[in-house]
Amino acid sequence: MNYLRLFILLSPIALFLTGCENDDDNNGTLNQVENIINYNPAENYKGTYDITLQKNIALEFCKVEGVMGTDEFIVRSQDSGEYTYVNWGYKYAGVQGDEYGYYDRVSYNDTILIGLGFSDTWQVGKYDLLLVRDNNYQVIDQFNFMVLKDIEVDITQAKGGVLKVKANGWDVATDAVIDSLEFIDKSTQTVVEKIASAYKGGNDYESIVFTKDKYQSGDYELWIARWNYGFRQKICDFSYFRYEFVNSDPMQKDANGNYYLQFYLDEINEGDSYIVTTESPYIGAYIDRNKKLDPANWDPETKIYTYTLDEDCWMADMEDGMTFAVRLTLSKISINVAGSNKLKL
Repeated sequence: MNYLRLFILLSPIALFLTGCENDDDNNGTLNQVENIINYNPAENYKGTYDITLQKNIALEFCKVEGVMGTDEFIVRSQDSGEYTYVNWGYKYAGVQGDEYGYYDRVSYNDTILIGLGFSDTWQVGKYDLLLVRDNNYQVIDQFNFMVLKDIEVDITQAKGGVLKVKANGWDVATDAVIDSLEFIDKSTQTVVEKIASAYKGGNDYESIVFTKDKYQSGDYELWIARWNYGFRQKICDFSYFRYEFVNSDPMQKDANGNYYLQFYLDEINEGDSYIVTTESPYIGAYIDRNKKLDPANWDPETKIYTYTLDEDCWMADMEDGMTFAVRLTLSKISINVAGSNKLKL
């Protein structure tokens, strides 16, 4: 079977797979050659080799002939040039069956497994796999370390504080969550919020909910970090608009004695609407108004929307100390804006 694939080691033996860095080899003591073994990567697999690192994983190389038990394998970062030695062995059928893929350097096989384990030296990016014999090495293949792959993102509900992400490589560990999601302010590159990944498996798109009150209007980035192992990868960019009242006391009175509310609004689409609700702390008066957003009441430069109360409907029930809330329905997303102030009638 001519292919290269990611193989999940289920054996407890795999726990020893942590690689170690060799500083001497970083000094350029190894010489590149082409013929330690006869191996053609193009005949071994097809397609891109992206690896999402999780617990106890190894690379499986099929139809590799000529590797000796005294040989070593090194992975080399294409960005930094750093070398990291990794454990390897010939694949053989363990006592529990072929599907578990145990390996050692005694039982010869033309399929070998390269144990990656976890190391603080790993970074997201591309690596070369080197076969080392004596002071010579041969580039066998390359692969790409990733936290997640095949990423698809739906940001249509970002206004409501929800991002939806579909990807392969989520951590599904049962003992502890090792992934965190970081929300980064794009202009300052500071972390606004960090939440644990709640991925449970089986979902097409994972809904990621962020705390809207922590964000100002602006551009942000979503990153995933694999805790304790130094892996960090950008998932997407998105924009957020903070919907809020313009004034700390939402209800204002103009020079003509008309009462009005003002709130920030990023855009108006056909069908967008709002409901204005008031409640009195004294008699429990409750008024609900549902209207379509009118572009004539919105300033696209300041992003301020002005809603003037209909005096005939409102004034009979208005009282000092009323609270105010606006529920916006924007492109089928419901957003609440709330505030209160003591009216001076």
